[in-house]
Amino acid sequence: MLPIPKKVTLSYDEQIKLAITEKNFWSTKNFVEYQYSNLLTLFLDIVERCIQIERRDLTEPIPIPADAERELIMFPTQVTENMTVEKMKVKFPKSMVDW
Repeated sequence: MLPIPKKVTLSYDEQIKLAITEKNFWSTKNFVEYQYSNLLTLFLDIVERCIQIERRDLTEPIPIPADAERELIMFPTQVTENMTVEKMKVKFPKSMVDW
């Protein structure tokens, strides 16, 4: 565990006098989870705003290219356990704007 001070406005001398507790310091895990959550929220808000702007500017929905249904691109993933996929279902919206 790497203690990360919650009060970054304190000087170094003030921080070293604090007791290492959850009240005063982040654990590495909690700090990463908190910051990741903030970044994810920011990213989702930006994407949502971009979609709203694009929907306003469109006169008609953008059709999904036929190739998109055959060549599905996914984010890279890593499987940590052996498994066999027997069935997979993918839903395609009527328009790319619906994504």
